[in-house]
Amino acid sequence: MPVDVSELGELVFAEQICPGVYFFVVQPEGKVSTEEYYLLLDDAPLSKDALRYGVPLQTGQGLVVSISQENAGGKVIDYEIKRYEIAHNILLAEGETLHECAIYGAELNPEYFGALPVPFLTPWGYTTRHRPLANGIYWLETDQGAETLAVSFPIWEADLSKTALQYASQCIFDKAQGIKKTLGYQFFPKNAICVAIFELLQTRSEWLNENKVDLPALMNAIWQDCPEYALRYNANEQRGINDVMGMLFQSLGLETELTGSTDNMISMKPNAGTDFWRW
Repeated sequence: MPVDVSELGELVFAEQICPGVYFFVVQPEGKVSTEEYYLLLDDAPLSKDALRYGVPLQTGQGLVVSISQENAGGKVIDYEIKRYEIAHNILLAEGETLHECAIYGAELNPEYFGALPVPFLTPWGYTTRHRPLANGIYWLETDQGAETLAVSFPIWEADLSKTALQYASQCIFDKAQGIKKTLGYQFFPKNAICVAIFELLQTRSEWLNENKVDLPALMNAIWQDCPEYALRYNANEQRGINDVMGMLFQSLGLETELTGSTDNMISMKPNAGTDFWRW
């Protein structure tokens, strides 16, 4: 490393990525896990927009951008490095594309990439109206009179279960090419939007706090339109399979007892109705 980064922790690994840009890993004092960063020097071939994500080192010998913190700008630097490599005829690493980097970046740093785009085509025709629920999550109405919830690739891949995705449809192009290649949207029909919203709530509690979703009505809608999902979800809750942290610890080889609670089950709420939308 050309500069001292000890203020961030003990240096574990470092390599130059391109002129003026280094990737490095440190072990912060008192922590078990390591943290990853980019070091940007004066000759880094990056735009001013990208350099704004850099934090000056105390030594004043460069800027650092955290990769470990999701929205700190790591994807912005990733993108600009790949753009530099393409411009200089340097092959990207196997499996990497500028498109995929930009899609992930648009979720984490829309102020740089712009918001994830509203899809203009759905499995039920062209989009005529849309309402954003969040960046990359859109309620749509189509020219065939259909209502659908469109969920973008980074979000459905990370936040929706395989069970929920069984209720979704894909555009013909994504089916033909493979949605993991096209990074397309998953579209939930009107009677299955409730399932998608229910799972998206697990990481978007602000929808409840801001009264954008009526949870009792949402659970009633699931029982009305997708009762098999409610039955399966509740069975998994009883067996502890919905215990995400417990499942993660077990996958890491740690002895952990999976837990569930009747409080977390999808239950019928008399007199709550099924109108869960508050947008």
